Order: sequence, then structure tokens, then C-alpha cells
Amino acid sequence: DLGSGVGNCVVQAALEYGCKLSFGCEIMSNASQLTEDQFKELKERCKLFGLKLNPVEFSLRKSFVDNDRVKELVSQCDVILINNFLFDSELNRKVEEIIKNAKVGAKIISLKNPRGRGYTINFFNVESILNRLHVERFALEKGSVSWTHNGGEYYLSTVLPDFDESLF
Repeated sequence: DLGSGVGNCVVQAALEYGCKLSFGCEIMSNASQLTEDQFKELKERCKLFGLKLNPVEFSLRKSFVDNDRVKELVSQCDVILINNFLFDSELNRKVEEIIKNAKVGAKIISLKNPRGRGYTINFFNVESILNRLHVERFALEKGSVSWTHNGGEYYLSTVLPDFDESLF
């Protein structure tokens, strides 16, 4: 989870889906502190209820940009969550660089289309990972997430072995 906030999605993935490793990266100090507090509480409750918690790891108070651990893990991920709702074009370019080594079949969940409006293949971007994403748009129902009551949309992108034919 790139931009994992207080770590909710990371710990839920570990508990509900039994991931081999659940990983989150968060730069904001307050959210990082809440992540640490929540994770400590989670470990105590797992002990109390006899639940096995698969490995969970956080990179806190650090950016996912130029983060060696993020670079190391991206190629192994089956699912990558990117809350790119407020990202500017420069940060989106950095995200593109980060996900370029995502494995075929990996799913990338984002709040904005990773390719952006009007994206086309051209001479300068022919090698981009964005050309190998099959992107699907879904509705985000009102009240369905903890961080907003508004609805919206989200995108599920699948990394393909070759170009997404819908771009042609």
C-alpha cells in the first residue's frame, strides 16, 4: 500500500487474506504514529484471541519514492494499492517508474486512472508500463470507505505481458 495512511488496508489484508507479507509505506508523521499504535494493538489482540498474523511490515515517515524496500517488493506483489487521488503529474510519473517492474498478472488498485485522461501510445512512451495495463473503472458507492462519505470511482489495473489492445 503506497500511501498507507493509518495502515487499515495493510492489516486487513494480513488478517483477512493471509498475505505472505503485507506492506505499507506512509510519509505523514501523524498517520505513521497511528499506524504504530494500531499495529501494536492488533498484535496484542491476535495473541489474546489466538489468531495467527502473517508478516506485516511498514516503512513509516518515509516516501515510497526512492524507497529501496518498495523497489524490492513491487516485483513480487500480487496486489498494489495506490491512493493517487491527490497526486500531481510529477508524483504520477514517479509512481509509473516504481510500478514498471510489477509482475504480469499483478493488480493495481488506484483512485485515479493511472494513464490519465487522453493517454495515447507515442514514440516517447512506447516502453511505459502504462501501455501494459488493462484498466477497468468501478463505482465507489457512498459510505463504502472510512475516509469519505462521498461516492466516486476507483480503478483496477492488471499488468499484461504485452500492450493493452484497447489503446489502439
